[in-house]
Amino acid sequence: MAIEFGIGSEEGFSVLEVAKMFNGQIEMLPERKGNRMTADVMADKTKALGWSAKRTLKDYIEQLKENNQGWKINYVAYLDPFHFNGGGEMIMNDLLTYAKSIGYEVNITSIRPFKTNYKKDADLTILSDLFNEPTLSEKFDLNFIEKIIASDRYIHFDNSYVDSCDLSYLPCIGENQKKCKQKSIFNIKSNIQRRSFSKKCFQTDSLIQKIYNKSLANIFLSPLHYSKVSKMLNIENNPYFILRPTVGC
Repeated sequence: MAIEFGIGSEEGFSVLEVAKMFNGQIEMLPERKGNRMTADVMADKTKALGWSAKRTLKDYIEQLKENNQGWKINYVAYLDPFHFNGGGEMIMNDLLTYAKSIGYEVNITSIRPFKTNYKKDADLTILSDLFNEPTLSEKFDLNFIEKIIASDRYIHFDNSYVDSCDLSYLPCIGENQKKCKQKSIFNIKSNIQRRSFSKKCFQTDSLIQKIYNKSLANIFLSPLHYSKVSKMLNIENNPYFILRPTVGC
């Protein structure tokens, strides 16, 4: 005959109480049918054997938060998400705000507005939309990006196609090609805006290949976005995440 032993603390907390212990932003979801509202642990038999909990949940969470204190994150992007409100910037604003709320140190390096807060001893670097606004003259020093790729643990956030195509809205629809059929020496306006007469497909550049291939993970905004870029760059076997855009009211 099987004998059941409940192992746990006699303290009980609601999900909301546990969430508040982390001091982060809380999002309430609608109640779902079948959810258990209580779940008591009957530990009398275990206590009779001499076992009892030595740590509380609150102490464990406080220690977890203390261990996270001091983590440094570099955020390197063309646009500072605390100054611009595009879809990608709104997502990164949410993520970085949450990181700060749980004790992470966030250092932003951006072109617009111009900031250089990069820390060499950071625990993680986030590269985001490095080649945004291709028609503007202000750009990142490519040697700076090369050094990050060579020395940092980093993840790459790709909003739209700005880090894989230097034209507007991926006009080739993701066709993999060495020479871009959309570029022409006769397209004077586009060439002047891009400050280049090259017909080379942007995603074939060695730096672009490194950014995507050496990243710990590439982050995309939709399954279609991931599908197009992964096929273009042949990174279908690389780690990735798909995030949903933040929609403001």
